[in-house]
Amino acid sequence: MSDITVPTATEVKAVDESAFIWDDLLDGILTLEQGKAIKLITDQLDTSNTREVVFDDDGTPTHVKVFDPYANSEPTLIRTIDLSLQPSFLDKQALSEVTPLIAPMSAIKDFEGTAMASSGDFVPKVVIYMTWPITLGSEEHEKDALDREFAATMKALPVGGVMFITHFHLPKTNGCFWNAYEGVKHAGYVFEESWLCNSEPDDSGVWTCVAIKRTS
Repeated sequence: MSDITVPTATEVKAVDESAFIWDDLLDGILTLEQGKAIKLITDQLDTSNTREVVFDDDGTPTHVKVFDPYANSEPTLIRTIDLSLQPSFLDKQALSEVTPLIAPMSAIKDFEGTAMASSGDFVPKVVIYMTWPITLGSEEHEKDALDREFAATMKALPVGGVMFITHFHLPKTNGCFWNAYEGVKHAGYVFEESWLCNSEPDDSGVWTCVAIKRTS
């Protein structure tokens, strides 16, 4: 795997945006500066075999059933969440033991249904995690899920892999990031960090994004 360099805030600011095609409505919650940071990271990838992966959860207003998103046959139920109960948040030790989010290559398919490969696991060089800043009505359960997802995704990064997270400055994303990050580091993983996309032009505000690179 080619080595990916995590960009600095100065490098993000220096990106020429004159050729960008931007629409504030169509691009949703993605900001121009976040797009520049993502460009610096993804420009270092070999994109000859890029695929889009979509995950679906099946649920009701009172319960959410979480299935294995990579099952090739019958859906495999991972757990059922009762939204009427407070979640049992995982502590640092439990987060350090979360199973890495590993997808078989056969489960990752393009729009024509063609799998990336018939065997082996997908090892991501870059994960771009765009957190949704607005609660959908079950905020505590959303935090619990984000703790678990962050930890599982961090643990799936290979050495040299990069994870880029948006809206890092918002309480839910920030708190869940640190919960998962401390848990995964407790398991022996080592990362380097780069704080990006400051809210102020002179970098005197808050950092709205973070990029972490696994080093060992």
